[in-house]
Amino acid sequence: MRLYYIIKENKSTKDCYVILKYKYRSKQVDLTPSLKVKKSDFGDGKSENPIKRTDTEFLRKNEVLRGFKERINQIIYNLNTEGVEPSCEMVKNQFKKKEKENYFESKIPTQSTSLLVLFVIDKYLLHVENTSKSKYKVGVKEDTPYSKSVKSRFVHIKELIKIKYGSDFDFYEIGDEFYENLQSHLINKDLSNVTISKIISQFRQFVRWSKKNNYTKGGDTSYKVTLPTNYKTIITLNEDEITKLFKFRGFDYTLKNGKINTKVLEYYKNWKEKDYIITEEVRKTTFDKKGMIKGDEPTGKVNHYTNYEVLLDMFLFGISTGLRWSNLVTIRGMNYDYDTRKFTPIQLKTKRRVEIIENELSRFIWMKYVKGKSSNQYVFPLPTSENDKSRRMYNTKGNVHIKNIGKILGLTRRVEVVTMSGETSSETKVPLYTNISFHMGRKTHSTIGSHQGVDPYSISKQMGHSGMDMTSRYVGRDEDKLEKMFDFIEEDLKDVKETVHKIESKEIKKELSSEDIDKKLEELKSRYERKLITKKVYEELMIKTIS
Repeated sequence: MRLYYIIKENKSTKDCYVILKYKYRSKQVDLTPSLKVKKSDFGDGKSENPIKRTDTEFLRKNEVLRGFKERINQIIYNLNTEGVEPSCEMVKNQFKKKEKENYFESKIPTQSTSLLVLFVIDKYLLHVENTSKSKYKVGVKEDTPYSKSVKSRFVHIKELIKIKYGSDFDFYEIGDEFYENLQSHLINKDLSNVTISKIISQFRQFVRWSKKNNYTKGGDTSYKVTLPTNYKTIITLNEDEITKLFKFRGFDYTLKNGKINTKVLEYYKNWKEKDYIITEEVRKTTFDKKGMIKGDEPTGKVNHYTNYEVLLDMFLFGISTGLRWSNLVTIRGMNYDYDTRKFTPIQLKTKRRVEIIENELSRFIWMKYVKGKSSNQYVFPLPTSENDKSRRMYNTKGNVHIKNIGKILGLTRRVEVVTMSGETSSETKVPLYTNISFHMGRKTHSTIGSHQGVDPYSISKQMGHSGMDMTSRYVGRDEDKLEKMFDFIEEDLKDVKETVHKIESKEIKKELSSEDIDKKLEELKSRYERKLITKKVYEELMIKTIS
């Protein structure tokens, strides 16, 4: 009969599971204390302290492992005392009957010795940073977008705790009163309701993590934010704006006649050449004897593009396919099925494979970039290192550049932006280009499809959504159809329109004697832009005013 610890590697992470091995008469059974450790931090599984000091939590983990082994020894002792053979099967059955919580209760710090919240927050942020880096495979000194956002949220949380509760704030003080104070604190900082909701949700996640990792037993996680968060309008591009983007070829490095576009320099006056000229090595696919893809090899050729050229094409490709940024930057030639004419990437966010039907726009852009290239190569070249992590991390710069592209191309249509903090809301009108992002391309895809009569189920499937409710958040209203809802009574309205027209014409003639013509023209323009009069009426009134 022997008891000792071993580790088993977890394929999905770098951590290993600690396993207690019980051997009895040539048979053995594995029992788990639900504890993980890095392989490098695990020492001698037969000693009293299997976890090395290199693990920042070696004291707590060794205590848990010692207690777990003692528990199994107690089960074996009880079986022997009752005259029952402590076989592997019997010990395992007895182990299952015991409630783990009842045993570990005595090993976890009580309220009086519980670790303080600010101390555990630092542990949590380190956990988020390490986990996120492992996922994105970034360097030691780099922060991922996710770890940056989590850290920024906890700046506000730590600020409240230090101001209102002090450094000795305990988990057992976390209840409705704390959450309400946190919510008020965030409202006073003029943060939007969406941001407030995310911060409070992040804190609840932190408390659950603290309990799971045996830092505390206290802390409520049932609080729900009641602030309104569904106030945002869905902003998308319209068909004319998409057409305008597609027709513009001023960013292209190579002209249709094959010559280099020298005029493109005007868009990159303050750029370094390495940042706006993208040179891409062209490789060709190699196959094995069975006709399967073996790899690729260089062709000795290179392609040249400009930064704005690639990003504009990526944006249009995102509009035509509904793909997220994470897939746009990592899609390869192999992600297209030439038999079914479908794009078949695996979504990073959902880990689900989606099938996206090809259309004329997506096909045009796809063929421009995959021509003569290896199926292993990224479709869209970027000024980054050639790995998924670096390309995904270019998201922030990509969104800055696509806004500049929208400004250059004159996407100045005024759109309404609504912000809400607590119960206070504000509405402002801003140029469209200030709100453009690659995620807007995804919303535009859904909206265009819906307005053109594509059924919601097909749109939801193409977007890779789990249900219709999520898809509904991406579809903007069809203002053209809403405006024409009552056109079926146009004949009956004709007399009314003519009457209104005559009245407005008379008003103009009266006012002209006392008001300047230019001022009246400005007023007419304002009324037309606010859709108080139709385009036809506006033009007729302008002519009459001038004449």
